[in-house]
Amino acid sequence: MSTATDFEVRACAVGLSLRSSDGVLKLEGYASTFDAYDYGPFREQIAPGAFRNALASAPDVVLNMNHGRAGSGLPLARTGSGRLRLAEDANGLLVSADLDPDDADCALLASKLRSGALSAMSFAFKDAIDSWSPDGTLRTIRSLSLDGGDVSVVANPANPATSVALRSRARALAPHSRPTAGAVGPDSLQLAQEQLILLRAGRAGR
Repeated sequence: MSTATDFEVRACAVGLSLRSSDGVLKLEGYASTFDAYDYGPFREQIAPGAFRNALASAPDVVLNMNHGRAGSGLPLARTGSGRLRLAEDANGLLVSADLDPDDADCALLASKLRSGALSAMSFAFKDAIDSWSPDGTLRTIRSLSLDGGDVSVVANPANPATSVALRSRARALAPHSRPTAGAVGPDSLQLAQEQLILLRAGRAGR
């Protein structure tokens, strides 16, 4: 069974819209794009095809406000019911949902969107398979799973979940042998910085 710590979370502030049609609220937006973005001490991007492959298995995904695994999310739609639809297009992970305006949570979402209090989308994924640029500054996620995750409308496109990516980057940068004791150079300074970041991330997650 998956837990909250299995998931990485990313946000995107692109193309979020809500309109009313035939008594239904139509939500559309991108939970992610293929553009590279800054993520802590490095940059990251999702490779085209990663979402298409993830969606081929018909994953169970819900639409939330501010995610749901900490008990604070409000589930608004689900892929299993057909009211939430996810697709990969040329830009990224496109989200479209049919929301019930009589649902108090959906009405709340509509109010927050119209006021600008909510302005971005985010998605949760797990089981990422990635690769790194030779200098360790760019992580490319080539495969991932959306099953059991969610897409969410969020207040800020900020991402508090850093530990998985940081551990992966530290492994990519780790040398095959230890530096000479007492030696101080670019590699040892970089590794020390990585270890400090990881230590802080571990403490924050407790």
